[in-house]
Amino acid sequence: MGEEKAEAEKEKVLGNEAYKRREFAEALEHYGRAIGLDPDTVVFLVNRAAVYFEMKEYQKAIEDCRKAIEENSERSLHTDYKIIARAHARIGTLSTGDLG
Repeated sequence: MGEEKAEAEKEKVLGNEAYKRREFAEALEHYGRAIGLDPDTVVFLVNRAAVYFEMKEYQKAIEDCRKAIEENSERSLHTDYKIIARAHARIGTLSTGDLG
């Protein structure tokens, strides 16, 4: 694993920890750094979308999900189908207004 990929993974872990503590601004910072370090790993976008969802910034959540789906398809990134399915599901939830 390259140095930038390893650093991006560390940022993701820190983002996940902040998300679990509901410290969303901190989580956004970590996921943003992860995206900057490794833009080919779309799970960072999907994770950031989850933060936006929790913050009720639904348009930003949709944008990140769409970008993850498009990047995966256009660049043949072979992302785990569960991650792409999660992005599609979140867009569906937000598009139908089924917010619980």
